[in-house]
Order: sequence, then structure tokens, then C-alpha cells
Amino acid sequence: MAYVTPHVDPEITPLFPIIGLGYPALLFCNILAIIAWLLLRSKWVGLSALTLLLGYSSCSRLININLVDDYGGKKIKVATYNANFSKPITLSNIHKAALEKSFVKYLERHSDVDVLCVQEIGSATKSYLEKALDFPYLHTVEGKTVAIYSRYPFSDIGDIEFSSTIANTCLWVDIVVDSDTLRVYTTHLESNRFDGVVPDVIVEDTPEEMSNSVLLGIVQHHQKFSIERTRQAQLIKEHQHSSPYKSVICGDFNETPQSYVFQVLADGMQDSFQEEGNGIASTFGERIPALRIDHLLVGQEFEVLDHTISRSQFSDHYLVIADLGL
Repeated sequence: MAYVTPHVDPEITPLFPIIGLGYPALLFCNILAIIAWLLLRSKWVGLSALTLLLGYSSCSRLININLVDDYGGKKIKVATYNANFSKPITLSNIHKAALEKSFVKYLERHSDVDVLCVQEIGSATKSYLEKALDFPYLHTVEGKTVAIYSRYPFSDIGDIEFSSTIANTCLWVDIVVDSDTLRVYTTHLESNRFDGVVPDVIVEDTPEEMSNSVLLGIVQHHQKFSIERTRQAQLIKEHQHSSPYKSVICGDFNETPQSYVFQVLADGMQDSFQEEGNGIASTFGERIPALRIDHLLVGQEFEVLDHTISRSQFSDHYLVIADLGL
């Protein structure tokens, strides 16, 4: 059922979105079962192994091994980062100055990024970025908390209105790289909330709690938000289809690869992790292990050269980076 979840509209039933969300747990349980059957020399190992093989493409979206490819052509480094308004720093009561200094140094280590897409960016995160990185071009919309920084100029910019909160939106830019033009979309799809209600304002000075009751509430209301994210994903794909340029779609989808929403956005695109990622693809550092909800999808015209997940303590999400051959 988890394998077919990406092909089932969440509006049909709440069952499939939940099973897709729990796919990492199902996968690891099956791997443990294979180990147990082997140790017990049981014939059931064949069934567990067959189940794993049938879902190889789904498995490779979560656990992957790739070799570094040689590439001598022109390339660009694109990154996406839900900064969580830098709350782990700004809301800290101790060692705040030390955390700020460490965050700036962390950003400086990624100074080779050419295009940085940021979600949940507030005044604090902006100031840290300005201290650490030098991006001459910026696209943001007043009153929204999504931004695109670039080392290359824009030939056009815009946004896709979701009619949602200030945090949930989509921006796009056409970036000119020498004689090449590419379109980059960054989005923060509808947020999950434990009480089934998304607040009108998501602010940077409010602490967030991820308790067991919150997790249970998110599961209870998951279908509601999956339906809304599907609508938002369809708006992005409609806009992308009208573009004459090769595209990158990245950001915080609030959905795993084993979801209908991801399938909508990934149609005709390459998943940079699946192409060149290594290890376990976790991008969210809270209570749910192996949760990948931050994604980089690239058009077939690109060659995916590398995919990196940079973990840190400065947000509840991790920085996701892809090297792309143009």
C-alpha cells in the first residue's frame, strides 16, 4: 500500500497518506525482519526480500548510494533551506552570542552556493545571511517569509499565490547564467498543525513544541493538509509547464517522497537525492526519524552531479544542496 501511495489522491481516502508518511518505519522494520530471518535461517527471508525489491525505487528515495561523477562542463550549485526563523538561536537563553557566531561560520562554509532558496526567513536569518554570504541578487515578497538569493542576475521574477499564510507560498525567478537561462521555483507548501488549523500568521518569535500529542494531532489532520498541498503543487506544475526554460523546483514540501504531492511535483523531473545522494535522506531533525520533506527536483536537461544534506543545530530542518551540470 505504501508503494502505491504516490499514485492515490489524498482526497479519496485518509488511509494512503498516513501509510506513505509511515513508509520509513515500514522499510526499516522489513530490513530488520530480513536480518532476523537470515539469522534464523527461515524461508520467510525470501518474502521480505521480495517485498523490498518490489519497492526498490521507493527505497532509493530514502536510502541511497552513489559514486561521484567526473564533469568538465559548466555547473551551478543550488541549495534549499528552511531556516525556521533561526529560532534555535534567537529563542535561546544561554550562549546566544556564541550560537550566532557559529551559525555565521556555518553559512560561510557554504559560500560556494550559487542559488540559495530559503523558507521561514525572518529578520534574524536575513542578518546572519548578510554577514556570512555575498549574494548580489535577491527576490522576496513583502509580507512573505520565502526568499531566493543568487549570484547570477534575474531576467524575470514572480510568485504563485496560494491564498494561505505568510509562510506558505511559492516564488520563482529566471536566472541568467552566461548564455543559459533556468527557472528556479522555491516553495513552502501548507504546514501541518496538530489542531487541524493553520494560524493566519506564523511568527519568528513563537517557540514550537514537538510532543507526542502534537505528532498524534498531525497524523489525525494529515489528509486535510495533504489535499491543500496537492492543490498548491498543481498550481506550481501548471505554471512550470508554461515556462520555456529548464526548471528547478525546491523547498519544504511538508511531504515525503512516498506521497501524492511529491509525485505531482516530481512528474518529468529528477530527484537530486535519488540521482546522486548518499546515506539516509533525513532533512528534518525532530522526533520522526528518516523524514525527508525538503527536496530538490531538477529538469531532465540538467545532469545531477552531487547531492548533499548539511546537518546543523541552527534549524529543525537541514540545508539541502545539489550540484547541477548545465
